[in-house]
Amino acid sequence: MKNKELHKELKEQAPVLSKLKKKGYKPSVPDGYFEQLRKEVRAQLDAPVSAQERPVRRVVFSPLRVAASAGLLIGLSFLLFYFLRNPQLSKTENMASAEEIEAYVFSHIDEFDEDMLLEYYVAGETNGKEAEGTTQEEDPFQSIPDQELDEYLDGILDDIDETTLENLL
Repeated sequence: MKNKELHKELKEQAPVLSKLKKKGYKPSVPDGYFEQLRKEVRAQLDAPVSAQERPVRRVVFSPLRVAASAGLLIGLSFLLFYFLRNPQLSKTENMASAEEIEAYVFSHIDEFDEDMLLEYYVAGETNGKEAEGTTQEEDPFQSIPDQELDEYLDGILDDIDETTLENLL
């Protein structure tokens, strides 16, 4: 049953092949074909090829290659010009002096946490390290006028409730 269906399909799809099978067709090659083929291939490989006969490989510029190359060149040029215009500073040029730091801290003293400043001062004394420009004999708050210091401390005392004040004392 299957053979009949396959034979019918073969007739529909390839009628010439179906006729060859009925006739008992067996493909064959002429005598000495493979030996002759081997000799021809060997002769072609051994023969020198002149420069004029060699095929020239053409360089194909596809749009994708051109776009990628252009994008790479533009990106590299932007990076190059950025670093030429904005040279990187060394670590010592980037640091502020002690006077600049002190001026910044005193101008923004309200923004600093008192506990953090106290911890920094105490940590500096216990480690044997002190802030630049101060010695152990100097009072770090000596440069602040007494009136400003009193106003600042009064503001802190007004914000502290009685139980916290009792715990501190």
